[in-house]
Amino acid sequence: MRNFYVLKMTDTATDPLLAFGLAELIRMVVPHETMTTIMEEHPHYKIDVDPPLEEKIFEDIGYTELLYQLASSPQEAENLGEKYNFIFDLEKERKRRDEYNKAWQDMAKKFRKDGKKIPQDIRSQIETQRPDIRLPLFSVLSSLKADSGYRKVLDFQELFRDDFSWLVKTILEWFSQPRTDFSELAKEIKGRLKKNGREINLNQTALQLLNPAQGKGINQPKASGTSPGNIGSYVFLEWLKFIGYFVGGVAQQIQTGPRSWDKKIFVLLPRHLAINTHNVIFNEFRQTLYGGTSIKFDILTVLNYTKKLLNYWETETEADKNDVVIDFIRRPCDYVTGFTSVYYKNLGQADAVSNITTLALPEWLRVKNTQECRKWQDILDEHIALIRGIPEEGKEFYALGSYRDFISSSRIISLLDFLGEYAVATMREMPKDRSHRRFYPQRLGEENLKEVLIMVENGYKKILETPGFVNLAKAIRQSTVSLQAAPKTNRPYDVKYGLVQEMKRKTLDRNSLIKFLSDFIATYNAENARKVEVARDRGQKLPWYRSNISTEDLEQVIALMDEFEDAELIGKMLMAYGFARSRRDASAEEETATN
Repeated sequence: MRNFYVLKMTDTATDPLLAFGLAELIRMVVPHETMTTIMEEHPHYKIDVDPPLEEKIFEDIGYTELLYQLASSPQEAENLGEKYNFIFDLEKERKRRDEYNKAWQDMAKKFRKDGKKIPQDIRSQIETQRPDIRLPLFSVLSSLKADSGYRKVLDFQELFRDDFSWLVKTILEWFSQPRTDFSELAKEIKGRLKKNGREINLNQTALQLLNPAQGKGINQPKASGTSPGNIGSYVFLEWLKFIGYFVGGVAQQIQTGPRSWDKKIFVLLPRHLAINTHNVIFNEFRQTLYGGTSIKFDILTVLNYTKKLLNYWETETEADKNDVVIDFIRRPCDYVTGFTSVYYKNLGQADAVSNITTLALPEWLRVKNTQECRKWQDILDEHIALIRGIPEEGKEFYALGSYRDFISSSRIISLLDFLGEYAVATMREMPKDRSHRRFYPQRLGEENLKEVLIMVENGYKKILETPGFVNLAKAIRQSTVSLQAAPKTNRPYDVKYGLVQEMKRKTLDRNSLIKFLSDFIATYNAENARKVEVARDRGQKLPWYRSNISTEDLEQVIALMDEFEDAELIGKMLMAYGFARSRRDASAEEETATN
């Protein structure tokens, strides 16, 4: 047997959960050198095993605890430990999580008061207290009242402790063909249990945690009644899905009130992914999960996973080739489509699915060698820091919707819309004393932003390298954030507050944008001349000087509007590039931060 199939019967998290569960079952029972790969092929996931499974493999399969026993108290964990090797103590891990969070909060409060960063040795010490990475998964499982269903699949697994080889072989034989009806498999398993003198009801409610499209309600193939009820499944299918849940899923509880929490789970959507590779990347990725609002969780999940995938490519290749730069062309989205997410809304006594959506990995991102892997990890780090720093309220928070749209759809205008709103927030927060800021603006680097824009659309390279565009963007920067980043004693020109808000409005119309830029250039050049003249009359020199914007610069920008037939794009790109952080800004911000 070489190929196994999981049909996409729901187009929700259920399908990849089943595929991950089956792939992990194979991985756990086959020789270590066997390559098990999940491939997305319409209308199913195909699991390819190389070399193919031979009959003799099943003779050597011993019982494997594929799921952790769930203990709700230390005493129960102790009792379970007498029989099982893998126990998850939910109460203990929750206590550990609270202590871990408190340690970070205490240290952050202590060092923020002195305007310092938490030392690395203290950070490392706190990290040793980090709870088990499975805690969010078990917490959401428990919150959604899936405990009893989970314990039933554990009972099912235990029934085959002495007959595990038969169970594995039977399931794999069944999945070696694309199938939608599992009733015959249920009969076969039931007969085997009866032969061994054991019995369990193989029918099980389709748990909403694992089957988000199948909730309690009126569901009849024929209108013979209106009695609401649960949708059925089989315990062996739920067993495989739970295995997949812990292999390919992440979860988060999202606070919506003082004592109210919604839940959200993500399941990876494999496209061409070896299960061994996946486990290495995913365990690293789970360490980066960040709490907060739903939209930030969406964005950071995609960015952090993409970064970990790039890191794996870099380290894997360097380990094989002794740090020599190796050429290849890879796109993360060719290996993983993205994530399917399910949002469970807390309704008081129960939780209900309120949203099912898909978040794609950036299709525009591709790397050619190990050096580019390193470079793009740095760029993603910059984006992650910026997103994490945005407060959970305000216009800049709501603008995150535009950023989420960008990473999943590659719509460059969405990124520019987000950066425009972030520029407004930057101008508002930077003049404030550090202790009174809602957040500390972390602007994208000029070169890194250029890399992203050109990666999305290579044609934008002409815009970003046109001298007139570069000069005008620099003038915008030197009229706003560059001045704000510099110490007040080192500001030879006036900060143009309100410039970005007005520019945002003018980008919607070509003629209005041209007039705005013309007026800005005239004012900018006049101020340059006036400040130089005043300084000369006083026998002084300015701390630094700005170059004038020429008529040719403006003409080049207008020509770009005509060539690309999109004044809005050019205007918003000017604004985004103008508010990016230059190398000079970075050093000025470091100086300001120490004052």
